[in-house]
Amino acid sequence: MATELSEKTKITLDLKTIGIVVGGAISIASLYFIMQADIALAKTLPVPPISKIEYDLKDELIRQTIMDTQDDVEEIKENSIIMRYLNLILLLICFNSYGQDWITDKDFDNKINERQAFGDDQTLPVVVEFWASFNDVNKFEDWSKLKNVIYYRADISQCLTAKKKYRVRMVPTLIVFKEGIKEKMFKAGLDLMLPASLSEIQETINEINTASKF
Repeated sequence: MATELSEKTKITLDLKTIGIVVGGAISIASLYFIMQADIALAKTLPVPPISKIEYDLKDELIRQTIMDTQDDVEEIKENSIIMRYLNLILLLICFNSYGQDWITDKDFDNKINERQAFGDDQTLPVVVEFWASFNDVNKFEDWSKLKNVIYYRADISQCLTAKKKYRVRMVPTLIVFKEGIKEKMFKAGLDLMLPASLSEIQETINEINTASKF
C-alpha cells in the first residue's frame, strides 16, 4: 500500500546523494555558460567563404536552369511555327469556302433577278447553292468551272425565308434561276452528298441559255 507524503514526513539523504545532486546542478550551469560563450563568439566571426563543392553545385544549378530555359524557348518557337501553318491552312480553307459571293434573305430576290448580258441581250442564269456549315465538306467544289452563269452561295441560317419558299430540306441544294424563276433544282440525298456532276449542271445551264434565245 502506497504511503502518503505530508509535512511531517521525514526524508533522509546521505552525503553521497547530496553530492550527486549538487554536482549535476554545477555541470548543467557550466554547460549553459559555455554554450552562451560559444554563441557570442560565433556572432563575431566573419561569414565563411563558399566552398569549392558548394560553388560547383550552384554553378551546375544555374547552368541547368539556363539550358532548361533555352529548351522552353525553342519549344515555344516550334509551337509558334506550327500555329502559323495551322492559321495558313485555316485561311486556305476559308478562302476555298468563301471564294464566291454570298447572299442572304436581304438581297436574295435582287440577286436571282440580276441581269447581266449574255450575247444578243440575253441575261445569264443564276445558280444559288444552299449551304450549311455542318456539311461544308460536301459543298459543290466545281462551282468556279461553270460557264455562262452567275453563281452564289447561301448560308441556310441566313436565308430562312428563301429556304422555306423553295422547300430546301437538304444541303447542298443547287437551284438554277432564270430572271427570278426557278428552272431546275439539284439536291443532296440522304447521305448529304450532291449526286449531280459538273457536266450535268453545265448541260442544264446550256439548255436554259439556248431556250432563252427563242
